[in-house]
Amino acid sequence: MQNKLKAILDQVTAEEELKEKTREFLKQKRSRASFLPLRVLPRLIPAAACLVLLIASGCWLYFVPTATISIDINPSLELELNRFDRVVGLTGYGDGEALAQTLSVTHLDYDTAMEQIMQSQQIADLLSQDAVMTVGVIGSDNAQTTRLLASVESHAAQQENTYCYQAHQDEVEHAHELGMSYGKYYALLELEALDADVTPEQVKDMTMGEIWEMKEHCENHTDQSESEQAECETESQHQSHGSHSGNHNGHE
Repeated sequence: MQNKLKAILDQVTAEEELKEKTREFLKQKRSRASFLPLRVLPRLIPAAACLVLLIASGCWLYFVPTATISIDINPSLELELNRFDRVVGLTGYGDGEALAQTLSVTHLDYDTAMEQIMQSQQIADLLSQDAVMTVGVIGSDNAQTTRLLASVESHAAQQENTYCYQAHQDEVEHAHELGMSYGKYYALLELEALDADVTPEQVKDMTMGEIWEMKEHCENHTDQSESEQAECETESQHQSHGSHSGNHNGHE
């Protein structure tokens, strides 16, 4: 009986010693685990900060627009491109608001985005009806806008009645304040140069075909006025010459 009791007590003691050693082992492991990051942390902070800054800078650069492609036919659409020529924004004006909601071009390269827009049912139908479309590349980086214009012109070459142009951002900076796309505003500036009485309200809801007809009318009127003015000046010179000649003969 005593031997059995002694054996049981020895077993309990052994288990307690094992538990104590296990607790001590785990305690040391936790101590080392908590100590290691504290020692390494000061060296990791600068690297982590640089990584965060790099990611933030990359995101900022990606989402900042540096150029705009204005597609105007009524509807009007504007593609905002970043420095990597990726679409980071799409805005519709007039009838273009509804069309913009049907397009998924964000983050696409501009070539793919242009193809999707040209192939959209609404634009394709209008072009098939000989509607006039202008495609402008607007921005402050001349190298980027020149490169984009060359590509845009290759797209336009496949379409009838499609015209391309390049403009600096400063030329059209007031367009959005008037609720107009850059393309419509650029057309307004050209009309104002021919007819100072043209207003944004007149142009805002016109199709590009109507704007071009108005422009041609103003140009023809200007040419006619210049021709009439030239005829008047010529006639005046003849009259003046005849008057001088008459005075001279009378003096003799």
